[in-house]
Amino acid sequence: MTLLHLLVHNLGVLDNASIDPSPGLTVITGETGAGKTLLLGGVRLILGAKSDSGAVGPHGDEARVDALFSREDVEVGATRVIPRDGRSRGYIDGSIVSVATLAERLGAGVEVIGQHDQVALARPARILELLDDSLDEAGQKAKRAYGEAWEALREARKRQEMLGGDQTELARELDLARYQAGEIAAARLVAGLDDELEGEASRLRNVTEIGDHLGEINRLAADMSESVGEVVARLRKAVGLDPGLADLSREGDALAAGVAELASATRAAFETLESDPGRLGELEERLTAIGDLKRKYGRTLDEVIAFGERTAERAAEL
Repeated sequence: MTLLHLLVHNLGVLDNASIDPSPGLTVITGETGAGKTLLLGGVRLILGAKSDSGAVGPHGDEARVDALFSREDVEVGATRVIPRDGRSRGYIDGSIVSVATLAERLGAGVEVIGQHDQVALARPARILELLDDSLDEAGQKAKRAYGEAWEALREARKRQEMLGGDQTELARELDLARYQAGEIAAARLVAGLDDELEGEASRLRNVTEIGDHLGEINRLAADMSESVGEVVARLRKAVGLDPGLADLSREGDALAAGVAELASATRAAFETLESDPGRLGELEERLTAIGDLKRKYGRTLDEVIAFGERTAERAAEL
């Protein structure tokens, strides 16, 4: 990380002082007490060093340090404000951050070396970096395993937070989710099942009335068959006199075939129609159970099925 600009305001004896280091080595000279060390102190403050309100100069109620850094062609602006009264504040690219964040974001990329100390070695993050760099192959493997375990722990905590509630509440929710999912699964629901069952139940409920209608239809179809037969016979005679009426004759034949087919179908339906109180009882019981599920879990069968799927997923997650 490269320091591009440093501006110090009201820090000790410095009213306003700024530097724009050039590439390579920059040397700052001056008399004793001119503020050279204060400039270095400004850099330390930007990097998250502990502040002292006693360092605030006489030119206002707060000291301020602004710095502009460059890392791989990306510029980062940082500010540290130290009030005479109160806690200091840090900013990165205009957004307020904690002093710890300043140290984390910028401290690792800048080393400040004083006369008798290397400030970087006082930062735990830098010490960890030095230790990591010295690891052998076994150590690197252990470090990777630790990193994977740490990420797994973070993910587990995140999922736990998403689930919400304490252990007792989650246990109650799990019991409820299992019950609801199990109740819906036991009903063996598929889309359209309620309409299918209702249609069969309606037939069994009204078997007597349906039989009456089919019998009357069969009688009327027999009467129609006689009438249509006479129509067909007269059409054939007309065609013998006028071949241009052949199309009408064919339509008459089709009508006769349709009536005969209708009569046959109604007879077959009538003959297979029978009452089954046992089956009707089963259907009524099943429809009642589906109605209960609709009242609890959705207005339609599709909604009930979707609720069951979501609840099963929630139970698995819990």
